[in-house]
Amino acid sequence: MKVKELFLTISIFLLISTITVVPIQALTFISSSTCSSCTRYGLLIVVVRDSGGNPVSGATVTVKDPDDNYVKSGTTGRYGRYVTVLPRGDYYVVAGKDGLIAESDVFSLRYFKRVVLTFESSCTPEPEICDGLDNDCDGQVDEDFPSLGQSCEVGIGECKATGTYVCTVDGTGTECNAILGQPTPEVCDGLDNDCDGEIDEDRPSCYDVTIHVEENSGDSLSGAKVTIYDGTGTTPVTDTKTTDGNGDAQFCLSNGEYMIQVVLIDEVWGKVIVSGAPVEVTITL
Repeated sequence: MKVKELFLTISIFLLISTITVVPIQALTFISSSTCSSCTRYGLLIVVVRDSGGNPVSGATVTVKDPDDNYVKSGTTGRYGRYVTVLPRGDYYVVAGKDGLIAESDVFSLRYFKRVVLTFESSCTPEPEICDGLDNDCDGQVDEDFPSLGQSCEVGIGECKATGTYVCTVDGTGTECNAILGQPTPEVCDGLDNDCDGEIDEDRPSCYDVTIHVEENSGDSLSGAKVTIYDGTGTTPVTDTKTTDGNGDAQFCLSNGEYMIQVVLIDEVWGKVIVSGAPVEVTITL
């Protein structure tokens, strides 16, 4: 064996031993000059990378001859490499994964050949907009819009509504998808009915009125329905409220005389007079 051929054989053997395990019979790269029928082999290393230059593991690598006949195939390992031993000759390789394909030109394999294939991304980078897509091809979706999907509020007073931030129609930003409540005429009830940021501003003489409901025994009754009517007992002037755990229902009323309706199982009526100060009325069921 010539010195040059021996050196190449040893070098290739050492390279293989650091990369993969190859059957010992495959190491007959070069036969002696007296062996005219011996098959000569070469080492093929195929490296597969993505468009960013990172190794791609799990890609299928197929080796073919120039006539497009199948020769051999395998998958890339952790470092994106596929290593095999083939008879000397002309080949080309094709790699594929997740719909991406990369193909080499025809090459001649003698002692050693390293082929690098790169998956070209099918994504054309564009400025990122808010549309649920990865426009700039960086593997992230709508990353320039951190508020997307977070909770939000719109409006004030009784018109306030909650929702989440969604993409605007033109994709340039986000907006809250909450639907505003509709303002109603202001009444004296401790609420901002007309959604102008002021409470009971149309009834400046509004005083706290507490309706306390209890049993004959003196125990407080929760869950009773309380409605305040005008002095004739025909027109309600407040929404119906339910007594809390202390048996109380809170109202805000201007000066005047009112009728109180309390319903639990039975219905009981009472009366309250507001005259420039907070009032507490006890109704016994």
